[in-house]
Amino acid sequence: MVFQGFVTVAVIVTLNALQISSQCPECLTKTHPQDAFCQDDFVIRTTITDMKETGDDPTTPEIDPKTSYKIDIVKVFKEPAVPSIEATCIASSLSGNATVGCFFSLHALNASLPCGVELEVDSLQEYLISGTVEDGKMIIDACSLAIPWEEVTGHMKIGLNKRYKKNCQCETGEDKCIVEPPEDELCFCQYATCVEVKKVGCAPVCKWKKSKTFKTCLGSA
Repeated sequence: MVFQGFVTVAVIVTLNALQISSQCPECLTKTHPQDAFCQDDFVIRTTITDMKETGDDPTTPEIDPKTSYKIDIVKVFKEPAVPSIEATCIASSLSGNATVGCFFSLHALNASLPCGVELEVDSLQEYLISGTVEDGKMIIDACSLAIPWEEVTGHMKIGLNKRYKKNCQCETGEDKCIVEPPEDELCFCQYATCVEVKKVGCAPVCKWKKSKTFKTCLGSA
């Protein structure tokens, strides 16, 4: 599948509820965009152009509410590695080999529920979104990236285009890539990447690579 280099494809996205008790993720802190990029199956830049809410019926309390979003994909930074009907469909659509209006499902908890996801319907509002693919279904949750594009810094854009993928062997929170103090977490998310500087045997040695704006962020935090 080839995603890179193609823009603006209209897609219907269905945000379907998951069981809260067993699948609500434990996401106590902000997810660093590098971790989301390396661990999630897809990362996209997109706009939300329409939505439809269903399933909020008091007569069927066992069925969680759903939200159906129509989106325009502006850019794909990471595509699903596991083939699926939906992912293949997206790839074919982007490469011009399928009819316009290729449909796939993106499942998540409704914003009214714990761990829910809420996105603004606005053709001018772009988002950076990440998620996973399970059984051919694309899923987002409270730990996924769902960042308004205007909040994506230049340092993050470099990461999305090359640096995150190149350093997926490094993990934030380990070794010298510790967020300290915790209250500076947003600055690390926006202006720092955990990069490999050398290897000891087969093990990578990593440390923070910070942008020039990092100290400015700390001063304003």
